[in-house]
Amino acid sequence: MARIMRQLENIDTVQPVADPLAQVAIEDNLAWVLEDAARRHGSRNFLQFDDVALSFDEVDRWANRVANGLQALSVGHGDRVAIMLENCPEFVLAWFGANKLGAVEVSVNTAYQGMSLRYILEQCGASVLIVAADFLGAVEPELESLPSLRSVVVVGTPPSTHASGLNLVSWSDFESYSDSFNSQVSPIDVSMFGYTSGTTGPSKGVMVPHNRIVKTGRDAAMLRGINPDDTLMTCLPLFHGNAKYHTVLPALAVGCRAVLTGRFSASRFWSDIRRYKATQFNYLGVMISILLKSEPGPKDHEHAVRLAFGAGAGTTLLEKFEQRFGVFLMEAYGLTEGGVALANRRDDRRLGSCGKPMPGYEVEVVDAWDNPVSPGTEGELVLRSRRPYTTMLGYYRMPEETAQTYRNFWLHTGDLARKDTDGFFYFVDRKKDAIRRRGENISTFEIEAVVNSHPEIVESAAYAVPAEVGEDDVMVTAVLREGSHMSVDELHGFCLERMPYFWVPRYIDLSEEPLPRTPTNKIEKYKLRQTGVRSGTWDADKSGATTRSRRTGVRK
Repeated sequence: MARIMRQLENIDTVQPVADPLAQVAIEDNLAWVLEDAARRHGSRNFLQFDDVALSFDEVDRWANRVANGLQALSVGHGDRVAIMLENCPEFVLAWFGANKLGAVEVSVNTAYQGMSLRYILEQCGASVLIVAADFLGAVEPELESLPSLRSVVVVGTPPSTHASGLNLVSWSDFESYSDSFNSQVSPIDVSMFGYTSGTTGPSKGVMVPHNRIVKTGRDAAMLRGINPDDTLMTCLPLFHGNAKYHTVLPALAVGCRAVLTGRFSASRFWSDIRRYKATQFNYLGVMISILLKSEPGPKDHEHAVRLAFGAGAGTTLLEKFEQRFGVFLMEAYGLTEGGVALANRRDDRRLGSCGKPMPGYEVEVVDAWDNPVSPGTEGELVLRSRRPYTTMLGYYRMPEETAQTYRNFWLHTGDLARKDTDGFFYFVDRKKDAIRRRGENISTFEIEAVVNSHPEIVESAAYAVPAEVGEDDVMVTAVLREGSHMSVDELHGFCLERMPYFWVPRYIDLSEEPLPRTPTNKIEKYKLRQTGVRSGTWDADKSGATTRSRRTGVRK
């Protein structure tokens, strides 16, 4: 353990190594790591939200109070504690406190209500829910269907009236509990359930062990060269894994500051970066696209950010963003079940790729029989870790789905990818979203990257609709920026100039409304496919628009 600490303290000069991080040690649990950080960093600023700043020592002592408070509510080792909060210090304190007790943290998307909320709380069997007062109204109608839920802890001012029989507790009550706690947690205990997006069926609760949590923070610190003087900022919600894994945990690993902000706002983003003097941030591809839509200005380089970590920017947007804002974008690939398995490095990057395998990971592209395919050939991305307890333990109460995902000793991601001869991997598409058109396999991800690069487009979704003579035709639904008057013909022409002929969408819908999304913010393409071609959908064939094959010159 001392060797690992020395590496993290000299992070700028250390490259990721497998040996010291591969072994499971009793200290590789979140409770021990937090206590150790409190001993080493004490009053150093750790967690900040708005004007509230908490030191490592304060976070540790608050987590102890929460652990004692939950224990008083009869929460024990292995019980599930659900958290339904927007970004705030209480979210992190509740997460850490539950884990100190040996309980399992379950993040609940604050958009959940009705069936979606009932399903998550019922499926995980939560005994306690920690919820913001603003969301209590969504919880109360579901209480009769949740016999396992014994207590609700309210952050904020509790309502004067509430459902009968409900044990309603105020978060402020935790202040009265002891700020010391003797944690007895194993690195192979479950730390959290991360629920999948549910785009292919009911959401699955991914059981994530403490060892994975701890090593994720250390891996991120090494990969990104994070040091104690850094400030990591995220506007992504803590109820998704990104903010936890790539802001809070690496900050805990090295002793730097983690800043939580409200939801992403293009108008507020750079002012927050400057306000908190952030040196790194996390992103989703859509954030990069939206930030590039803003008007260039003299303050574009007035910030301290040297690196941002995320996925989905695509080559064109990545190059434009780096040139305009002077921020190095580090693209990677990860998933709830397996963690970050692929990443570009600061000194070893290929634009458009997800990078190479992280230390300890084996990653392959395979065919339908799990045979590795040759470089350049598309197949399913599969992975496994040589480090114990660094991928999921399985799906909670779903043994058949667990066995299907882990078949043939590989974790099957459900994503299509290809690998080049130098070992860089390239994301192609979700298997279920890929399009087959005129004998060609098409990546909706790559179509969307081109469409989203248009300055008038906020976001888009490409998907298959049935062709008249078999296979698929390509359809795109694109969301215009506010006030835009762009025509469909203009967007089609933009695609003609930048895409292979067989990518160019036959059908286009322009919209001013956001795309339908799951509560975990994934685009619900199945709804778009169900709607399909409407009476008002623009059709390239009927409009007389044509494409030309570069290989044959034949008009299509």
